Amino acid sequence: RGIVFRGLQQYRAWLLVSALLVIPLFVYRAHVNKNRDANLFDKGIFLLTSPVQELLTSSTDFIARGWYTYVDLVDARKDIIDLRLRLGELEREVTRIENIEDENFRLQKLLSLKQSNKNVKSQTARVISHHTSVHSLGLRVSRGLVDGVVRGMPVVDADGLVGRIQRVGFGSADVIFAVDSDFSVDGIVVGPGVRGRLRGDGLGEKMSFKLTREARADALKIGDRIVTSGLGGVFPANIDLGKISHLEIKDGKPEKIFVTPNVDFDSLRTVMIILRESHPIEPWVTPAKVLPETLKPAEIPVASETDLFSRTSTR
Repeated sequence: RGIVFRGLQQYRAWLLVSALLVIPLFVYRAHVNKNRDANLFDKGIFLLTSPVQELLTSSTDFIARGWYTYVDLVDARKDIIDLRLRLGELEREVTRIENIEDENFRLQKLLSLKQSNKNVKSQTARVISHHTSVHSLGLRVSRGLVDGVVRGMPVVDADGLVGRIQRVGFGSADVIFAVDSDFSVDGIVVGPGVRGRLRGDGLGEKMSFKLTREARADALKIGDRIVTSGLGGVFPANIDLGKISHLEIKDGKPEKIFVTPNVDFDSLRTVMIILRESHPIEPWVTPAKVLPETLKPAEIPVASETDLFSRTSTR
């Protein structure tokens, strides 16, 4: 036994090479001629090689399925990345179209406003930038001295009063918002004709309305529309300022009145500067189609060029 073991160890390389050469020949011989019956030797080969073939086939199928699954996942990931990029492009395109539609809508409202105030000279200006600080609330527009703009000119958009020109450069100007604490304007309540002075709160949210004379508690109500009175010759009459959003009554009289402006100051892109070259300044006309939805009910009178501020109550 020891001699045989030593012989196997000595010739194991040759035996292994011989087996690798001979076994495939036997397997090939057993499978090459399918027209004859398998003899005992062939049956033995079949018996020995069938489990190996089955194992190799299963392993090959497993590896193939894994590879195809991996390839499919890689392709799916690429498709997902491509779809996400495409979705991002489409979302940006939708945003661009929405911005264009919004700007077109604003320009149409300004055009309607300009056509309704043909006797009032004005300049349309593009908003260059917004500036908000503890000192002032406002924006910069693309009109200046070369366009005939001077300090103090009113600035409006289709929703109402934006503010007035504060500082003027050659090709641009700074506008102070109507809600700035340094801004004030004389206003009148449409319908009852109650007059007062509006001043910004400095926070960009509302304006306080201080009556110039006493009024009964039932003379005002939440939702009343307030417009410029035209007194002082700075602002044309009838520019929308906002509506009463807070009302406190004390001793049967209005004490604290706050007005929420119609203008969305953060979304301004284009404004109109009133040049005030007409004397006297013509009353401002706001077409019904550009009025904010909250100001369109029948019980709230629409601005017109005649009988703007009737003191007859609509209640």
